[in-house]
Amino acid sequence: MKQGLKRIELLDILRGLALLLMICHHGLYDLVVFYGYNIPFLESTVFYILQFIFSGLFIFIAGCTSNFSRSNIKRGVYCLIAAFLITAISFIVVPDSPVYFGILHLLGTCMLLYGLLEKCFLKIHPKYGFIFWILLFALGYYIYRNAAYVNNPYLFILGFITKGFSSSDYYPLMPYMFLFLSGTSAGRIMAKGEMPGWFYSFKPIPIISFLGKHSIWVYLLHQPILMAAFLVFLGLPF
Repeated sequence: MKQGLKRIELLDILRGLALLLMICHHGLYDLVVFYGYNIPFLESTVFYILQFIFSGLFIFIAGCTSNFSRSNIKRGVYCLIAAFLITAISFIVVPDSPVYFGILHLLGTCMLLYGLLEKCFLKIHPKYGFIFWILLFALGYYIYRNAAYVNNPYLFILGFITKGFSSSDYYPLMPYMFLFLSGTSAGRIMAKGEMPGWFYSFKPIPIISFLGKHSIWVYLLHQPILMAAFLVFLGLPF
C-alpha cells in the first residue's frame, strides 16, 4: 500500500499472512468435505479464534487500503464480480452449502458503499471514527452471534438468517461492515504518516508480500490450485 510514493509494506505482509491462513483453512475444509477426512481441529475453540483473527485482519486491511485506491467504486464492482463468480461455481461444487454472501461479497459491497458515501465518512475524525466503528463492531458481533432466527429469507446479507440457512463462506454486513469502516479510519491515519516510524520501515517478505499485493487473484485461484494438487496426490474425491 502507498503512503505518498512509498508502499506501506507492513499492510501487504499482514494481508499476505491472513490470506495464507485462509488458504490453509480452505485446504483443510476441502479435505473434510471432498475426501472425508476427520479433522477435529476445525471444530475447536482455538481454530475459531484463529479464524476470527485472520479473517478479521483481512477485512480490516481492506478498509485501510480504501484510502489508497483511485476508485473504490470500481474496486467494489470488480470484487463483486469475482464474488458472484465464486457463488456460481459453488452451486455446482457444493450445492448443499453454496456461498451466498462470503468475504468477497462483503468486501465488494463495503468498497462500493464507501466509494459512494466517502465524503460523508471523511467528515468523521479518523481517531474518533476508529473507536466508534470498533465499538459498533463489538456490539454488532454480539447481536449477530445471539440473534434469533427470522422468517425473512432475504435478511441474510445483514446477518439475520432463517433456520436451516447454510453458506460455506458467510460474512454478513452486520457486524463486519463496521470492522471494514474501522479500517478506513485507521487507513486515514496511516496515509497521513502519523503512525510510528517503524510502521513504515518494513521490507517485503518473499511470497507473503506477493500474496498481500495480489490478494484478489490469489483468493480467486487458490481453490482451483488446491483441488488440482489434491487430485494429483490423493486422486478423485470419494
